[in-house]
Amino acid sequence: KPGDEIVITAADNTVYKYLVNHSKEYLSSNLPVREIFADQKKSKQIFLITCAGSFDIFAKKYDKRVLVGGVTE
Repeated sequence: KPGDEIVITAADNTVYKYLVNHSKEYLSSNLPVREIFADQKKSKQIFLITCAGSFDIFAKKYDKRVLVGGVTE
């Protein structure tokens, strides 16, 4: 949810903290890939992607994705 904290600890024990600023569900085919990967080296954002919706046993995948975005505190 917006305002939740995301904490990531790197292999060198550096801790990165982000605050969730949005969360949205997309059809798998409509995930905004360009937004997610655009110029990430200059960005202080993080995007987490997880599965949602219905599982298609034949395709072996979910039909939706949840995109959670966060920014550094």
